[in-house]
Amino acid sequence: ISIRPSTQEGLLKILNEDGEFQEKWFALRGARLVYCASRPRRGSITSLSSSGSGDALGVIPLQDIRALRTMEDTFQFHLVLDDSREYVLQASSRDNMNLWLLGFHQCINSVVDELLRAKALACDEPDNGDEASGGRLGAGAGDATAG
Repeated sequence: ISIRPSTQEGLLKILNEDGEFQEKWFALRGARLVYCASRPRRGSITSLSSSGSGDALGVIPLQDIRALRTMEDTFQFHLVLDDSREYVLQASSRDNMNLWLLGFHQCINSVVDELLRAKALACDEPDNGDEASGGRLGAGAGDATAG
């Protein structure tokens, strides 16, 4: 079963540098969470580049999420990225927060599925006639069992 990437969008609040929440328009697109100052023209958010050009104020690459923490009582979720950047988002309700978390989960699963598929394809590729590498693997396996 293949999980399709979410295309969820809607209003969330994001914590700014001053420690205040500001309402922004967010959209899940593939493995990216894009955010804009306001709801963009119909269809324009789907054509945003990964660099964040166009209507976007920013793009959060979901494949770089290292940790996702929630604060159920305030409907907040914290996205911590590999480079230690942290985004604090707030939904309008518990149900809304859970919908976003489900969307993140689906996107991350989709990224993992793609990585596993690419790895499987790479493992299935022939070694282009390089018998030396195949010989080394075979010899290494034999040496391990003989020793």
